[in-house]
Amino acid sequence: MMSRLLFIPKPLHEESPTSILKRMAIMHGCTLRSDFMALFGRTCFNGSLISRSHPIIQEISKRTSAAGDEFLSGFYEPVGALHRSPSLNIAGFSVNADMIRKKDAAYCSECCRDGHEYFIKDLKLASYCPYHLRKYLSRCPNCQVKLNWHAVDECYMCNHPLVSPPCSVEDAKYEQNLLNIFRSGDTQKFHQLLRYLTDLGYHVERATECSANRCLLGIAFALLEDDMIGVSVHLKKLKSLHPEIPAFIIAAKLSLFPYLKIRDGVRDFIKYSSNEHAEKNGSFKTPPVHSFSLTKRQIGAWLGIRQHYWATLRLEISIRPYKTRYNWQHAQMFSKKVLIIKLRNGFTKKKISNSERPPKNAQEKLQLSAEAIKSAIKHHLLTPKWGKNHKMYFDPQEIENFSKKFISVKLLSSQTKIPTNRIRRAISRLKIAPLNFESSILRRWLISTQTSPLIVEWCNKTEKQQRKFVQSSAALPQPNLAEGENWLPTAIAAKYLNTWTQVVRHLIKLGLLTNIRKSRMGGYLIEARTLKDFEAKYVSAAEVYKLLGCSRGNAAKLLKSFGISPLTGPKIDHNPHTFYSREKISPYTSMGDKLLSKKNNGYTILQASKKLQISLSTTLNMIAIGVFQLENSERLINHKIRCSSVDTFYKNYAKSTTIACWLKTTPPAIYKILSSLGINPVTGTPADTYSQIIYASKDIEKYFLIPDQQIIHPGEKPELALTHVRALWKKYNIGSRSFGQLFLSSGFTSPIRIGAATYLLQNDVYKVEEILNKYYTFSQADRYLDHRHTSNLIQRNKLNVVYPLNGYSNYPMIDKIQLQDYATEHGFV
Repeated sequence: MMSRLLFIPKPLHEESPTSILKRMAIMHGCTLRSDFMALFGRTCFNGSLISRSHPIIQEISKRTSAAGDEFLSGFYEPVGALHRSPSLNIAGFSVNADMIRKKDAAYCSECCRDGHEYFIKDLKLASYCPYHLRKYLSRCPNCQVKLNWHAVDECYMCNHPLVSPPCSVEDAKYEQNLLNIFRSGDTQKFHQLLRYLTDLGYHVERATECSANRCLLGIAFALLEDDMIGVSVHLKKLKSLHPEIPAFIIAAKLSLFPYLKIRDGVRDFIKYSSNEHAEKNGSFKTPPVHSFSLTKRQIGAWLGIRQHYWATLRLEISIRPYKTRYNWQHAQMFSKKVLIIKLRNGFTKKKISNSERPPKNAQEKLQLSAEAIKSAIKHHLLTPKWGKNHKMYFDPQEIENFSKKFISVKLLSSQTKIPTNRIRRAISRLKIAPLNFESSILRRWLISTQTSPLIVEWCNKTEKQQRKFVQSSAALPQPNLAEGENWLPTAIAAKYLNTWTQVVRHLIKLGLLTNIRKSRMGGYLIEARTLKDFEAKYVSAAEVYKLLGCSRGNAAKLLKSFGISPLTGPKIDHNPHTFYSREKISPYTSMGDKLLSKKNNGYTILQASKKLQISLSTTLNMIAIGVFQLENSERLINHKIRCSSVDTFYKNYAKSTTIACWLKTTPPAIYKILSSLGINPVTGTPADTYSQIIYASKDIEKYFLIPDQQIIHPGEKPELALTHVRALWKKYNIGSRSFGQLFLSSGFTSPIRIGAATYLLQNDVYKVEEILNKYYTFSQADRYLDHRHTSNLIQRNKLNVVYPLNGYSNYPMIDKIQLQDYATEHGFV
């Protein structure tokens, strides 16, 4: 590939990398892009060649041997760690990739005639050549083809001579200022200019010069030179470009500059605009390409909207929250809404609370967890303070005073190299009482500094003592429960009762387990018959939950409503396990009650909940609202629900989980979708979870097809109140992306999303059809004319663009009648 290269040029002063490659192409006789690509091979020519890290540029530099570094100096060096679109070093300045022309051309006929193009043309900020006072061309003036690469002075498509139109010194003033900044090497001034452009909402230029953007560039240079007169002049020019926009909205472009001089200049501009008519624009030859817009940061600074105020503001307006730019109608709407909200004191101040998280340095110094330090603060052992950032910290004197009185087990272990388990064994053997704190964390992890020397002394003495072998309980003979006179140890008794040894000891202490003996090992021996009698009289909480067939919380509430209280438990006598009387529980959990009685024609509350697979609270709610009809009964616990109410329940009602399966979505999504359609659940607001919400089937039938529903006329379906957007795509032959930008994401309609499908209500469908019956998108117009030149016809003023969704979207469209008349007149139809 590289053996075809006969001439490798030497970079000139302030020369652009593309100029070096064009001189190389001309010396090799390449007049077309395809000829130039053939020098390197078509498969290797990917992307722009202005970066010195490109493989082709690296290969050329290797072939130049000693002059390789000099050749590479004519190309831009990547800066930073980004592998894709990194910043480039241009004349000693780090310039972001979005500010550099990599593929679009900036053609100056005088530079091309001299064979020396300058690096200033590679910046998107430059629209005029400051060396020859010519306007850069990006397209052929005759055929409008892009001039991506050109080695001759005529268009390769239509052979039209390429002559850059001349400009005045005033037109190229900004490019000359930019060139002076690069020549002076003032990087700080350059980056300050970019920050000003960002705060002004500057649009990065592409192929076309925008007169409004030139105004913003002029304002940025004026701010850079502290020229308030120049700022006012460019604001007036910007007003003349947008005469329909109020002056105070145009002045909001400078809302991110809180300087007194700028505010005074903006105030004078607003007064000038209110007293005089806007001047006619004579300095700009083309109308603005970009529509006027304000960024979210500009609107926030202009109206004093803090970040946490936006949530309140979006509840008042229907604008998508992720939008980054807003047109002037949106800005005007914002100003009115903000005034209304402030008048009714609708904005609340953000409450900044002090952090409750202990600092890491205190945790490391004291060797205590965050929970332990919180407990120490609660017991007034430590007094925290908070800084300006609302973060907690402790005075060194406070930590020192705490360390004089207390020391953590971990800190003592790290200081003495004694394991924590040995320290705890020493505390147990020395019978050192825990500290008198309510917090179990402090009692476990803190010890007094007065007792710590005793603990260390005991650990050092017993370090070499051998540990006495204790026979494992698993090696002991296991007694047989079937024998009549068996005495079981505590561990076996706990296993028999499906609990642990601490609970068995507590039951012995309460006297619920009798016939016990002391064993030779120091524990208890319990008669097996006593355990069987206990199991017949009492029932554990875990067994109650299984018998009732419901969760722990619902079972506790149900038993409390029945008037059944536990005999022993954590809240009664500090027993870790809860037990109930089996005699009181059995009437409600016996098999007789679970089966339907022939005499009593009805279901109990538990039976109905289990049969319908709904929670007890939902069942009680359905009884309260009259969905379930009850048989006559005196007590609540003996209430019977009629069989007909339970058996025919799902013919008239449906759970949200069932509807979610029909519509292929989730229960929370079902709740939001049906709420937007005005369908409320019969059970009211969900109390437990979304899976327990009940809806009436007749309300669902109005909008969706329900499986196994009888249709009056076979083959016909009822007319749905929802319309799938795909039906509108096919009806009007419009692309999904254009449809979404026009009607869905703009806020013009309120779409309903079910899984991956999107639906519209009937009133929204009427609004969409009203627009699509009158207007075409550009792609629709291309299909109607059977060619892709709609954009060219608009640029040549053959067709006019309209904005029917003004206020919602700036998406351009074309009037159908106008397009049809043009097609008929020029023989397209």
